[in-house]
Amino acid sequence: RRRSLLVNSNQMLVVITSPYSLPEESVYINKLFNAGLPCLHLRKPTHNTNAVAKLLNEIAAEHHPKIKIHAGYELCNDYNLGGVHLPEKQMEQLATNKELQQFLGNTRLEISASFHSIAAIHGCKLCLSYGFLSPVFTSISKNEYLGKGFSVTNMPFNILALGGVTPHTILKTKELGYNGAAVLGYIWQSEDILQAFNNIRNIYEQVYASVHISGQNGC
Repeated sequence: RRRSLLVNSNQMLVVITSPYSLPEESVYINKLFNAGLPCLHLRKPTHNTNAVAKLLNEIAAEHHPKIKIHAGYELCNDYNLGGVHLPEKQMEQLATNKELQQFLGNTRLEISASFHSIAAIHGCKLCLSYGFLSPVFTSISKNEYLGKGFSVTNMPFNILALGGVTPHTILKTKELGYNGAAVLGYIWQSEDILQAFNNIRNIYEQVYASVHISGQNGC
């Protein structure tokens, strides 16, 4: 059954962690949450489960429900995390990964996933809360990812723009039909991480005064 609700404008503004370890990273993550970050995607492709758990231990427990994890899904219950995210590789393996199928079938957590084409979104059979589509604009963190300017209409679930999202491109994401945006390079490559977040959040809230979210978990 679909869930439908009107959410505050900043509830679909997501920050994705740097894929690399950063000095005082947990300190900055806690500051971002305290500044109003509604959702953090914890993506550490080179970390093992113990390393991810160590980072989670350094993040205030009150913020754990606002974290979506990209791997080590078994940590969700231990840390009361808010959901799981399926990278493209996991989506490709889903048809043959019975263990992952069983987990997704039984979990009550929010599920999101990554996409790199409109066709892949429409071909998705999962009941997702939202998906990332990238690269919408040329990526800041991956120079070889050139923006494709995807326009999204009549999507089966909510779509967030990813890739090259900055205060200067936020307005364009709304014009292209997105329900929100996910930010990575603009935040973590800034000299002042907290100020960068405040800059993009302020512009985001002006552009997305309100967003109609139609969640699909449990449909």
